[in-house]
Amino acid sequence: MVRDGRLVLVKCKQLESTHSAIAEPEVREFADVVAGREADAGIFSTNGYFSTHAAVCAHETSIELVDGAQIARLWSACAGRVAMPAVPKPREWS
Repeated sequence: MVRDGRLVLVKCKQLESTHSAIAEPEVREFADVVAGREADAGIFSTNGYFSTHAAVCAHETSIELVDGAQIARLWSACAGRVAMPAVPKPREWS
């Protein structure tokens, strides 16, 4: 996506549990992709949380992390202000 004229890569990862963590290697891999694509920034989002080592890596590589708690706070702050369309249930894989 382009934000304020800057190329920003976004990675979203849904974990099986909100009590699961993203580890440092995944953040490092994403940081390498951001650098390889010569993007200006990267945002990594998950419904879980990031390990301490992942957070340190993100800080060192200027990757912005958005965890499940932050998503919940943002959602609550926007509740009632944004009309969201109904999302159909996904079909099971056959």
